[in-house]
Amino acid sequence: MNYTTMLFWARIFWTRESVINYICRKIVMNGEIVVNFHLKPSINKTEPCRLTLRARTENIVRVPTNYKGLGFLAKNEILPGVYLASALTRGQNGVCVTSIINATVTSIINATERDQTVELPCVDLENLEEREGSLTFALSAVANSACRLTNLRKQLRLDQLNSEERASIVTVCEEYNEIPFSE
Repeated sequence: MNYTTMLFWARIFWTRESVINYICRKIVMNGEIVVNFHLKPSINKTEPCRLTLRARTENIVRVPTNYKGLGFLAKNEILPGVYLASALTRGQNGVCVTSIINATVTSIINATERDQTVELPCVDLENLEEREGSLTFALSAVANSACRLTNLRKQLRLDQLNSEERASIVTVCEEYNEIPFSE
C-alpha cells in the first residue's frame, strides 16, 4: 500500500468517525455502518504463499496446517539449503509458527550469497503423545550455586598465569559455570 492510498483511507475513517474494535471484530462508521472482519488467516489452496528469503538468514513464519492443538513439526528441507526447523508449535486457525532457515551459499571461495523464493508448504504436525522418542526434561535449579563456583575455582590451575590472564580465565569460567562437569 503506497502513501497516497493510506492517506485516502485515513481521511475516510477520520471523516466518518470510524471506530475499529478488534475485540468484537467490527468497524463502525458514523454510528451506523458496521463492517465485520475476521483476523483468521485464509488458506487459499489455489494461490500458495511465497516468501523471499535472504541468504544465510533465519525467519519466523506462519505456515499453513490442518492440525489443531500442540504438536511437533519435524525438520524438513523445502529446497536445497532451505529448511523448516523442527519445532514444538501449536496449530491454530489453520496456521502454526515455525522457523525457516536459508543456509544457501553458491560459492564457498568467494562467499557468493543467493536469495531464495520459497512456497510455504502445508505442514503436518505430529501428536506429542503418539510421537516416538519424545523426551521429557525435568529442570531443577542448583540451590547452592556459590558452592559450585568455589569448587570450580579450586579446580582451576592458574599458577603459571599472570594476573591479567588469571582474571580473564576466572571471569569466563564464572560466566559459563554450568558447562564444566563438577562433582
